[in-house]
Amino acid sequence: MRIFTKVTIAALVAGLPTCRTDAEPAHVDEIIVSGQADTAGPGDQSGLKTVVDAQSIAASSAVSLDQVLEKLPEFGFQGVNGNQNDGGFGATFVDLRNLNFNRTLVLVDGRRVVLSGIKTDEAVDLGNIPLPLIDHVDVLKDGSQPLFGPDAIAGAVNVVLKKDFEGAAGSAMAGASGHGDGATDSVAATFGHNFDAGNVTFGVSQSHSNPIRQSDRDWARNPIAGATVNADGTLSVSRGETATPAGHAISGNGIDALMIGDGASRPFNAMTDSYDISHGRDLQSGQDRRTATLLAHQALTDSLDLFTEISAVRRNSSTLEPPATLGLSGTAKYPDGFIVPASNPFNPFGQDVTLQRVLAEVGNQRTDTDATTLRTVAGLDGTLFGGDWTVSLDHGLTHQTYSTINAVNLTKVFNTLSTDPSVCVAAAGCVAANYFGPNSLSPAAATYIRYTDVSHATYRETVAQASYSHPLVTLPAGPWTATLGTEYRTEYGSTLQDPVTVAGDQAGSDAATTSGGYRSRDIVAASHLPLAKGLPFVATAVLDGSARYSSFDRFGAFPTWKIALDWAPVDALHFRGSLGAGRRAPAITEAFGGSTASFLPVQDPCDSINGSLANPTVAANCRKLGLGPGFAQATPLIDVANGGNPDLKPESSRNWTVGTTWTPPWIAGLALSVDYYAIHVRNAIDALSDADPNYIPNQCLASVGMTSPYCSLISRIPSGPNAGQISRILSPDTNIGAIRTDGLDLGLSKTVALDNGDSLSLDWQNTFLFNDLVQETPGAAFVQYAGTFPNLTGGGLYSRYRSTLAVRLDTGPWSAGWTSRYLDGGKVPGSAVAFESKAPGVFYHDVVASWTHEPATVRIGIDNLFDRRPPALMDGVSNTNLASYDVVGRFFYLNTSVQF
Repeated sequence: MRIFTKVTIAALVAGLPTCRTDAEPAHVDEIIVSGQADTAGPGDQSGLKTVVDAQSIAASSAVSLDQVLEKLPEFGFQGVNGNQNDGGFGATFVDLRNLNFNRTLVLVDGRRVVLSGIKTDEAVDLGNIPLPLIDHVDVLKDGSQPLFGPDAIAGAVNVVLKKDFEGAAGSAMAGASGHGDGATDSVAATFGHNFDAGNVTFGVSQSHSNPIRQSDRDWARNPIAGATVNADGTLSVSRGETATPAGHAISGNGIDALMIGDGASRPFNAMTDSYDISHGRDLQSGQDRRTATLLAHQALTDSLDLFTEISAVRRNSSTLEPPATLGLSGTAKYPDGFIVPASNPFNPFGQDVTLQRVLAEVGNQRTDTDATTLRTVAGLDGTLFGGDWTVSLDHGLTHQTYSTINAVNLTKVFNTLSTDPSVCVAAAGCVAANYFGPNSLSPAAATYIRYTDVSHATYRETVAQASYSHPLVTLPAGPWTATLGTEYRTEYGSTLQDPVTVAGDQAGSDAATTSGGYRSRDIVAASHLPLAKGLPFVATAVLDGSARYSSFDRFGAFPTWKIALDWAPVDALHFRGSLGAGRRAPAITEAFGGSTASFLPVQDPCDSINGSLANPTVAANCRKLGLGPGFAQATPLIDVANGGNPDLKPESSRNWTVGTTWTPPWIAGLALSVDYYAIHVRNAIDALSDADPNYIPNQCLASVGMTSPYCSLISRIPSGPNAGQISRILSPDTNIGAIRTDGLDLGLSKTVALDNGDSLSLDWQNTFLFNDLVQETPGAAFVQYAGTFPNLTGGGLYSRYRSTLAVRLDTGPWSAGWTSRYLDGGKVPGSAVAFESKAPGVFYHDVVASWTHEPATVRIGIDNLFDRRPPALMDGVSNTNLASYDVVGRFFYLNTSVQF
């Protein structure tokens, strides 16, 4: 059996990692920090592991698994969560160790799960895994897991489903924020029956979440776009977009005017006239999700079993954004942006002007996502010649349709401006349009330029696996067991853009079609070797090893491996360590993805308020571009285009862990654990803009004579009123230099037995991030990301310290729990504004109470008890970092469950 170090904790606290064992009283729940076992099979080499059990999931306010896992300190904020309005379109990903979601392998019962492409990225959508069917979740935190795949760079999350459920169970949850919005509800039913030689379990679930409008949170209204410190020490702050519903006219001859109607204008004031983008924008999008899952296994003979899993998920989500905006940036087809010529009869200035215009008459843009995920697993397992074998076939399909209403066709916009009458005559529905002044755009013109953008994303995966495990020899410490396996995998993904976007006629970001796939063939071997047992200073000693050789038709062949040692000088003290090498082939979008643009906060080094002009090389290059010392960047958000790169090479990693677990027998119920980890990734696959949106312009302008190759990735508007403004930055995926991260996990737990079978338990889990060093290009200096927000809109905080402290009291049918979560603060690199350049540490407090009267349990809880608002950060979009902080506020929920 495995050796477990048992740590009793407050299981009823939302999101707390726990696991129940039969050896404990019914009210006690445990986190298991396990070393290698003395007789475990080679398929169970988890090393450093956190276990989250079904009871702790049921006791939380979560409607998807990511909401449980993101509260564990070892998870970072570089995934995609529900707070990011237009990030995941309803999908939710997680990442271990701040290494991003594409380096965390997510499995169900040890098998891969079909990915969910979200136009530009793909990973396993954790919302697709029904919570009521989860028996427990193993979080394998030590990186490099060759048994499961070569690409578990940061580690793996393995969701174990219920296999032998008997009876019927139902649950319901309802909750809402203290602001009266964000209402969430879910219902689920599970039915199972054990036969003489098998089991059938069927579960259905439905969840619904209402959106939260950004304007409904005072801290998120009227986002700060820029701030400068005046000579007298006062602060000048600009908010929102410089584009307005009335139109903000700019020319190369000094015009900087706000249109006020009927051709009249007045000087534009950036402090008072900018448009508040929080109106009509979701801070958190709404969604509906429905799941149906069938699990079955049947013994065909005494040594042969059949198993299957069939699941279907349907997700509908809606994302609200402000109306389309013209004039803030160009497109590949129209790089100069929205210029109204002097000849236009509605242009009151008699010269060409760039008109920064919010098309309020067209209406808010809303993206509705319709996603379907289907997965089927079938296999056989049994015994042969004294060993265990299994074969399985896994096929999954995800299809998503994105429909954005009130998108704008920019070519049609220019048709409405044409002074040639034949242009509109040739275009059905075209009418001359006036864009100067509030409500100046006629309903006919709005109808003509408006359309619904529809795109589709598909991902398919098929995996065939086979393995055989057999004891080689029986040693004094136990059997030496070996496993040999093979895997064949095919993956294909595509994103088809709307024809308007393919033609380049859209007013928003450019995007191109993505299509590609690959095949891989793997051989896996593993060994479980009990070295010694019951000797002086060696209560147990176990050596585990695993290796995988992977061959990709597009990316070549390579090995991955891992060795792990567990040594217990006495039963109460375990020392463990592991060393492994991982390898990750490029994802389909990384290798084959067409260019997809998004707006990111970029500081033009030539902007006079940036401070970069103090560098004489930068100043000389800006003069070479014709940009004087008074040049001002028009908008803080620049169109940055990411795209695939077929020349990418696989990235490689090396992982180290060393740790100990101590359960002193003279202090009942106490357990301590300490683990150090280090992960080095070489040839890391990333877009330079993902790591640092400012990297490309900074490198270009800092090079003598702008000789840096990065200069070719920057496009500036060549002429007209916006001449010199950055219109686009190309940032394709590439093999950057390296990533080095290391830190420490520290755990302390204590259980106190009270009178009458009552108990008081405490659990304190901590993660310290020592370093997160990123080398943007091979040979370049490493940049420290630990304790910073490198990319406010595209990622989260690399917190140096995260902590979860939980306390629970169990007395009779009642339980009460309290959890305090702490997130250390961080700085914004390069920010010159003191009050917006650093976020303080944040505490969140959650409470929950439950009452059980068989067969029912009722729980009531409050998350973010003190309604802690997120720290203020100048991201130009939401005034905080959405990936890292709670944007909902105080949240009340009621959870009931019943089982027969």
